[in-house]
Amino acid sequence: MSETGCLLRLKGRILANMVRAIRREPLLKTIVVALFIAAWVCGCFAITYEGLTFLHGFPGIGDYLIGRLLYLFAFGVFIMLVSSNLILAYPVLFARRENELLFSLPIAPSAIVRCKLGETVFLSSWAFLLMAIPLMLAYFCAGGYGMRVFFLSWLFFAPLVGLCGAAGMGVSLLIGRFAPRRLGLKKRVVIACLCSVAAYLFWRYGRGHAPRGDQSLRFVNQLVAKCEFASWFLLPSRWVADGIFALSRGAYGDAAFFWLVLVSNALLLFSLCSVAGERLLATAWNRRLSLPVAAPGQRRASRIAWRSPVWSLVRADVISFCRDPGQWGQFALFFGLLGIYILNLWNLPYDLGSLFWRYLLFILNLSAMGFTLAGLSSRFFFPLMSLDLKRFWFLGLTPLSIQRILGEKYFLCVGFTVGITGPLALLSGLMLGVSPLLLASSIASVLFMGIAISGLSVGLGAVYPNPRASSPAEVISGFGGTVVLVLNMVYICVTLVLLGIPLYCHLEGLITEFTLAMYLRASVCLIGVVSITTALIALTFARRKLEVVDL
Repeated sequence: MSETGCLLRLKGRILANMVRAIRREPLLKTIVVALFIAAWVCGCFAITYEGLTFLHGFPGIGDYLIGRLLYLFAFGVFIMLVSSNLILAYPVLFARRENELLFSLPIAPSAIVRCKLGETVFLSSWAFLLMAIPLMLAYFCAGGYGMRVFFLSWLFFAPLVGLCGAAGMGVSLLIGRFAPRRLGLKKRVVIACLCSVAAYLFWRYGRGHAPRGDQSLRFVNQLVAKCEFASWFLLPSRWVADGIFALSRGAYGDAAFFWLVLVSNALLLFSLCSVAGERLLATAWNRRLSLPVAAPGQRRASRIAWRSPVWSLVRADVISFCRDPGQWGQFALFFGLLGIYILNLWNLPYDLGSLFWRYLLFILNLSAMGFTLAGLSSRFFFPLMSLDLKRFWFLGLTPLSIQRILGEKYFLCVGFTVGITGPLALLSGLMLGVSPLLLASSIASVLFMGIAISGLSVGLGAVYPNPRASSPAEVISGFGGTVVLVLNMVYICVTLVLLGIPLYCHLEGLITEFTLAMYLRASVCLIGVVSITTALIALTFARRKLEVVDL
């Protein structure tokens, strides 16, 4: 058996053991995960089918719109797969502990790259399948293409997944080999300016300029404009959509042509990755392990600047986060998607003259930030205490009490969440043109969400620790990670209900506008009391747990 085959066989055995280990997982976690998956699949299918049926009812252009949407969907899948593979490929290549063992064995670097490529493709494709199955099923049911085309369409998505994985692996190899090891202040400023200019251009010229008189016409014009870009003939997503359309028409020769184009390009990128791995992987690995050390004067200045023990812990947490590409890459993806959503608010076909749309967009905008914040906290803040418990014996010898260590984690998380979601809430409210009362309620609610969710994540991270975990991803996969995610979601739903009840009563004419303002202020105050109480309870349980923890 070849070297690549042996490595892939080893990964297959590891995966089989992980699947068998599901039987030893807590029953609550298994039930919650199964319910979330079932709710996701059913909800996505129902919402997508209803929306596609509505589009199909447009007189004269319904069939055309349904067809163009496939280009948009394939393009979105292509962008998602490329992004996820770029984020996953670098830590899989350079941050896994097993890589030290692999490089010490007589294995060719190209075999290691091929094995890591298969691992990256697998890790990125399961989320794609979970998202795409209900959406594609709804699309083919609403468009009347039949189940045969639905099953055959996956023949085109399979090489697309491999093509995106090979592209992400190749870019990661180039970054590891040629990217600067340390970015100076000038380079950071230049990168920040370029990102700001790109965001401004995207905001300035990507909004669309359809007339605002007829909302339906504006929506159709925007959809057609986006489809023109997504159907560019050099995009692999265009080949996927054209192949599926050929299948639906019975033109099997054209479908085979587009499938062979996808497969040939995927195999070409696979070969290029193998060659690049043979020539670049060893050099990139050695280059990563030989990062320059700061000069003695810089270390002395750092010690002077960070004399406070609490600030030293903050600095250690921030540096550990920045040194893990898997961490900050997913963090950037969280808020990158949220930023794209906010920049596209002007493209939504809403009518701010209607109270219904104004209140609906207010609740939806707040729920988007709240659920993003809940997922972010569960993913990044919950593992903090578990990772620190490994060195808790050392921290216990320092002049830091348990309360100060726990407070440092909590206020660090609050600072991150409030510093990011607060400006986003302000920006989205101004872009939507909501009233000052709704804008103030949105900002206050987001701040209280940060206080409560940070308290739940840090507190339950200490109550349900996993000191044996070697990575944050392993920490959140346990029972405590499930509990904190569920509690965060429940808290967000309660907050949305408290804010939505006065708005619904005003829409139904049950209360006046003056009474609405009073009820909104009362709801925000109640949310503040609930948030602070939730954080205090979670942190109190965490302090008691740490006082008696046996390491």
